[in-house]
Amino acid sequence: MLSVSQIDTAMGVHINAMDNHDHKVVQAFKDMCYNINMRAFHPLKRSNLLYRFAPDYPKYCKVLKTLQDFTNEVITKRRETLKLETMEGEENEFSRKKQAFLDTLLSSTIDGKPLTQEEIYEEVSTFMFEGHDTTTSAVAFTVYLLAMHPEIQRKVYAEQKQLLGDNFKDEATFQQIADMQYLDMVIKESLRLYPSVPIVARRTDKEYDINGFVAPVDTTINLFLMALGYNEKYFPDPYRVDPDRWCATKRSQNPFEYLPFSAGPRNCIGQKFALLEVKTVISKVVRTFEILPPLDELASTDGYSRHFIGLSQAEQRARLPNPSKYDPILSAVLTLKAENGIFLRLRERP
Repeated sequence: MLSVSQIDTAMGVHINAMDNHDHKVVQAFKDMCYNINMRAFHPLKRSNLLYRFAPDYPKYCKVLKTLQDFTNEVITKRRETLKLETMEGEENEFSRKKQAFLDTLLSSTIDGKPLTQEEIYEEVSTFMFEGHDTTTSAVAFTVYLLAMHPEIQRKVYAEQKQLLGDNFKDEATFQQIADMQYLDMVIKESLRLYPSVPIVARRTDKEYDINGFVAPVDTTINLFLMALGYNEKYFPDPYRVDPDRWCATKRSQNPFEYLPFSAGPRNCIGQKFALLEVKTVISKVVRTFEILPPLDELASTDGYSRHFIGLSQAEQRARLPNPSKYDPILSAVLTLKAENGIFLRLRERP
């Protein structure tokens, strides 16, 4: 539901996704996410031209229209509201004291001209769908790492107590969240091992020679970013879970060594918001609960991960001779997921 809750931040409309699972927009959002995943790996349905003949195309059009109508309706009503009311006026579904992303777009100009309805629609849609499932994935695998590595969790908890002091049970402020440096390193280490988007695609705008292989113009190249996080050249002892490797004094300045949000002009536009969201959720969870593995004996005693990306099956068995049914089975379909779910126990803190 973290993904759907971005509607509130992006558009300023609260649809109560946690309690109202049957809301048509919530369901349409889920259906569209499924459609994106499915088409990305279907050789025929991936083509817009061929997909028009698929039996599920009419349903796709209906889902798309639901999302388009909802987005355009909110944009239109919010535009009208901003013209008629001041920010201190009476609050309703489309008028609120805190600015949403949509408010910023409505008040923005390019060369002195306001953005068109289509431009605003595209930006709001991008903001929402760029973050579909990705934040949820980051939170899930970070919590999993904390459960499996209790010493790291203790350090995160200690930092929370130090920063919040007597206000430990209150909501953390923006500045306090920004000051959570160790938590920031833990999240970076989690995204190195379990990037929310393990594969990205780029289309060539010219001919490229890649280690002797020529990629012609208009070729789609899939980049396995997850493998980069396990490259010993950039991350020594890559299977060890070590947040301290992200200390500023230990990291190089090469921006292409670590790409959980991709890189270049088409990188993730919402990465700062995503990190803030993940830190906020993890901070609240750690302050409220002690996170435990499904079985005590699964907690790491050597500091290593239970996943060995890039190794052969024989090497993986040698590293982990007794796998557990509770070990997440990784699935990389657009966003990284655990096919069997992530099993944890929570113990409420006093």
